[in-house]
Amino acid sequence: MAHFSESISQCVWPKERVSTRLCAKCGDSFQMDLHELKLDETIRRVRSGYSPDVSERAVYSKLLEDAQEEMDRCQTELRRLQELSQAIEAQQELLGTYMAGIRCIMSPIYKLPQEMLGEIFQYVCCGDISANRICYYRRDQLPTLTLSRVCIRWYRLVTAMPVLWSSFAIDSLDKPVSSSLLNMFLARSRSHPIDFTFDGYYSYAIPAQHLASLTTVDNTSRWRHVAISVEECSVVEAILQPLIDGSRNLPGLVSLHLDAPLLTTLSFPVDCPSLRSLTLDRVPLDLEYPRLTVTYLDLRGLSPEETFRLIRCCPNIQMLALRQPVEREEEVTEAINISCNTAMFTVAFGASDHNALHKIFDSVTFPKLIHLELFQPNWRVIEPQNFFSASLCSMLERCQLTHLTIHSVPFISAELLRLFLC
Repeated sequence: MAHFSESISQCVWPKERVSTRLCAKCGDSFQMDLHELKLDETIRRVRSGYSPDVSERAVYSKLLEDAQEEMDRCQTELRRLQELSQAIEAQQELLGTYMAGIRCIMSPIYKLPQEMLGEIFQYVCCGDISANRICYYRRDQLPTLTLSRVCIRWYRLVTAMPVLWSSFAIDSLDKPVSSSLLNMFLARSRSHPIDFTFDGYYSYAIPAQHLASLTTVDNTSRWRHVAISVEECSVVEAILQPLIDGSRNLPGLVSLHLDAPLLTTLSFPVDCPSLRSLTLDRVPLDLEYPRLTVTYLDLRGLSPEETFRLIRCCPNIQMLALRQPVEREEEVTEAINISCNTAMFTVAFGASDHNALHKIFDSVTFPKLIHLELFQPNWRVIEPQNFFSASLCSMLERCQLTHLTIHSVPFISAELLRLFLC
């Protein structure tokens, strides 16, 4: 039984025949004689709680059948009009596609010379290393592929520019589609230097064969800017171990960023004659010999001994950043004095180990230090940071500092004054 949720007395009932015009050309219309139905009498009897007897029920049944026929006629006409509307909308969509094609032909961008168009493509695809993001769960972050699918002219231009395929980010390689995309980018970048980031925080057991194309001799010789951030140590080892075992070098490597929870020191004797920037996050790397070209060193989550070893191997750094140093229980650090020639030194406290900070400040001398920057990443920490002020002042007395910057570090006034007097 149908349920009518609204009050039937609120219906605006027509007083004459209802005629709906369907076609302006032929005059076809849809007509209904609703005014002949006795709605007022029906409402009156509904309100009074009237119940028809047996003879009257037959009359009401006939009225209901007649009304149902009219309802079916309405539904049939509505279905026909809907199908007609859908057909017209489909033709309208085709017409819109045709108009878009005409506008595309008339677009000013097609007047640009190939060289200028290539510069625009390079800005879109290579402005950021992660502009092209290779991952199996999203296909809409590959502007290089998107541009190549616009037209034949753009396809030929994109495939003829190796630089557009030489910058990419990798989120996952545990699906065939992502491995195929990586191989495509490596092949189409040809001999151009490649910049890539590997954000593998959600990729754990990656098969070695998926990394094989990235670590071939031809491709590793083209590495320029490389950032690897993973939570599985085996991924870092799978990428770097072929370089170490094969006694290879990385002639074009300019910057290297490694972020992984390595528990043991990783020996890295690979020659990197162009390396300028080295960032290590929880990765105790042993460079084994001096890297004279490194001018920027950023270390996070390393012990004092690991920090000292890296500073010794990078004697020409101009910028040094230490973030949240830690103390290893099994590590015994003897009192030593090392010299660092950096002009700028940044210290981020965070969850730093107090003893680690003491050892670093007491052991390192900065004869060329000009600018010291201290900041607290977790600005909500309000505990005064005076547990290392004596060591920090001792370090400042051994350098010729001219600039001191303090961000969100809650020193007490006495300790802050002591720093200014150093």
